[in-house]
Amino acid sequence: MAKRTAYLLTCNIESKRTQFAKSVLERVGFDVQPFVAIPHEVPILSHRQSVVRIMEDFIQGGNSSNLGNGSNLGQNWIYIFEDDINLSEDISLDEIVKYEAISDRLFLLGLCELWPNRAGFRRISEPTIRHPVVNCKRGIRGFHAVAFSYSGAAEFVQWSKRSNEKYLDVILQAFCEKYTANVVRYDLQSRIKGHRGVFFQDRERFPSTIPSDGGSS
Repeated sequence: MAKRTAYLLTCNIESKRTQFAKSVLERVGFDVQPFVAIPHEVPILSHRQSVVRIMEDFIQGGNSSNLGNGSNLGQNWIYIFEDDINLSEDISLDEIVKYEAISDRLFLLGLCELWPNRAGFRRISEPTIRHPVVNCKRGIRGFHAVAFSYSGAAEFVQWSKRSNEKYLDVILQAFCEKYTANVVRYDLQSRIKGHRGVFFQDRERFPSTIPSDGGSS
C-alpha cells in the first residue's frame, strides 16, 4: 500500500473546513500535514508565499520545521491541497500514485475549467490507469489539489519568483502550457459547474477566503 504525505494549506487548523478536508484526505489514504498560511494583509499573496514555502522546504529535503516533523523526507512527489476540497468520487491512494509514473513535473487532482476553452485538453492512452486519462495544456484555474515532482517543484518555484502575477493558478496555467499536466479523473464533473477531477473546491460548503479578480484559488 502506498504512503504519501498531503500538505493541507489552512489559516486555522481547528476550523470546520480544515477538519473536513483532513478527513477527506485521510479517507483516501494520505498522511495529512497541515501548514498554517504565512500571514499577509493581501490574502492571495499569503497563499502564494505559503505554497512556495512548502515547495522550497520539500526541495530542501522536507525536514524543515515549517513542514512539521519532516515526514516528507524521501518522498519524490509533493501533494498540496487547499482546505475547501471535497471528492467527486471515492478513490484510493494507490490509484492516485499511478499518475506519478506517467507524469513528469506535475499532475492535477482537480481543476476549474475555463469555459469554453477545451482546445487544450487531450485524451491519452495509458493502460496502467483504469479510467480515461486527460492531459491539459490551457484553459484551467485552481490550485486546490496539485502534485509536483522534485524537479517540477523546483522549476515551478523559479517560475513563481520570476512572475509578477499574483495568482498561483494563473502561473500554473502558464506552466501547463509549456509542459502539460495529466488530470486525475477529468471525466468526473462535480456538482459545481466547471470543477472537474477527483478533487473539487466545494464552494457550496466552504466559500473562498481569497477575493477573486482573475484567479480561482
